[in-house]
Amino acid sequence: MILKLYSPGITKGQSIQKVASGFYSVGQTVKIADLADSLAQMSQVMAVAVVDRDGHSLGIITRVNLFGLLGRAFGREVLGKKTVDQILEPARSFDTSDNLFFVSEKLHEGLDKALITYYLLRGNSGRFEGIFSSQDLLLYISHVVQTDIELAGHLQDRLMRGGLDRDLEGAQIKGFSLYAKGVGGDFYQVQKIGKTQWFLTLCDVSGKGVAASFITALLWGLIRMYDFSQGMKNLIKKLNESIIESFQLEKYFTGFFINFDTASGRLVWADMGHSHAYLRRGDRVRPLRGEKMNLPVGLDLNLDPFLYQTVLKPGEELLVFTDGLVEQLDAQGQEYGEQRLLTHFQAGGDFMEALIHDFTRFKNDLALHDDTTVLHMVYQGCPVRAFRKTFHNPLASPGISV
Repeated sequence: MILKLYSPGITKGQSIQKVASGFYSVGQTVKIADLADSLAQMSQVMAVAVVDRDGHSLGIITRVNLFGLLGRAFGREVLGKKTVDQILEPARSFDTSDNLFFVSEKLHEGLDKALITYYLLRGNSGRFEGIFSSQDLLLYISHVVQTDIELAGHLQDRLMRGGLDRDLEGAQIKGFSLYAKGVGGDFYQVQKIGKTQWFLTLCDVSGKGVAASFITALLWGLIRMYDFSQGMKNLIKKLNESIIESFQLEKYFTGFFINFDTASGRLVWADMGHSHAYLRRGDRVRPLRGEKMNLPVGLDLNLDPFLYQTVLKPGEELLVFTDGLVEQLDAQGQEYGEQRLLTHFQAGGDFMEALIHDFTRFKNDLALHDDTTVLHMVYQGCPVRAFRKTFHNPLASPGISV
């Protein structure tokens, strides 16, 4: 047998040896015709290393190149009796202990090419210990990324507990998130912060995918651990400081923050550059907007958010969503659109069930254009004595220090 098979040991950690797919070598003095005859019987071998008598790699011979040369006119007659070292191709060599992600960074430009490139692996003694290709590396990294995305998706789903359907002891809130890349930057949170008080937020982080999901996890933790006795305004400031300190103005998020008292119906809110919030009163739907617009969180270290208030009456509904919902395209390239969404909202009934059904039918089998999140709250009311303690309910009254 002119081909020698190297048997690798146990692969440790994320070493580059993990992606090796070839382990055959051939001595430099072997005749080209003899190598071709051997490879003809081994269709699975795409490349072999050419080694000297000490087992050190001199280069590579690929199956494609070898049979391409021999297939030329008089190729076998001209090359058949020559030795393999006369047609070997130079190949870059890496130590088997090198981290595969470190190697991928070094080979980044080559990995972008359609042509498959082969690389050699050497052990501590410098002897041949395997071959890997650019395709092997890309497939492995793709698998790792997909696994990480699935794990991140499970974690993000746990943070938001999947779809939302919760009784706020005087209000009912429902919500859902769909991600364009398995995980993403849309985020909502609902938590009780007092006897009859609840905090709700819906945020949209710039970007998509794993990087954006990392920020949503950071936000979830910061909000979860916050002392709400310090007020919602102070919370937004602290989130702003944390995002700027961590990401140096490279990342930001829009968001809608709510402090809601189910006993009085008092709704204190801050729109941080989001602008996708609506209130339904009877058969009338109106945007929930203040006189002054706040910047998104993470853009200005001196951010001082304006807070507004309104008081909900029993039966009134609040809708907050991210732009991925209304910007979704159908097969004809038409957007779902805000008007279509608000038509469902104005119709009343089981809004979320109708929305999900209509949006699913509209999107059909097309991929999501962007992350999509919706929160819908119906205020159910409280005892009469609680309403006697409430105050005038302007839709957007500034000057609240909460």
